[in-house]
Amino acid sequence: MAAVQKTTLTVQVSKKAKARAQKAARARGVSVSFVVEEALGAFDDKAAEQKPLVPSKKLQKILREVDRDIQEGNTHKFSGPFTPEEFEQHLRGLMKK
Repeated sequence: MAAVQKTTLTVQVSKKAKARAQKAARARGVSVSFVVEEALGAFDDKAAEQKPLVPSKKLQKILREVDRDIQEGNTHKFSGPFTPEEFEQHLRGLMKK
């Protein structure tokens, strides 16, 4: 698989639009860059042909466990809320376990 080449795109948007995009992206666990890249892809004729993202079997299992915990009221298992930096640090800590 070829490496994906990245470039910088500078755009001017209102502060309000930027803040809304950041908040929406953060809520979905993605970066604003990802959101912009997806929006740009909507202009591509091939965008309609792209396969939807499917979580890995491991992630599907984790999501099922989280849903079960929420339904059973086991929210003490959850960490947070985090700032983005704290969240990254928390995830890196989990990967070391």
